Amino acid sequence: MEFRPSLINRTSRAVLKGMLDGLQAKQPPVLTPGEAEEVLQANQGLQDQVRCLIDMVHRKGESACGIMLALLEELDYYLCTDLYLSVPAH
Repeated sequence: MEFRPSLINRTSRAVLKGMLDGLQAKQPPVLTPGEAEEVLQANQGLQDQVRCLIDMVHRKGESACGIMLALLEELDYYLCTDLYLSVPAH
């Protein structure tokens, strides 16, 4: 994940919250409400929250990562293109 440092540094609070909401809204959900709360409460700064979310979703596997990338692309298309992130075709 060579894009990880840039993603952590450049994700806005609005995008983070959008990803948390979107990952909970998926069926089946990628994150539980408790996990989303953990991202926000257990980490003080925005960068730590983004780092925690990336790590949490990464541990859930390739499908969860693909869902998160698709959400990120919806929420901040320009960041995705700048980091050369794209959602794999299914």
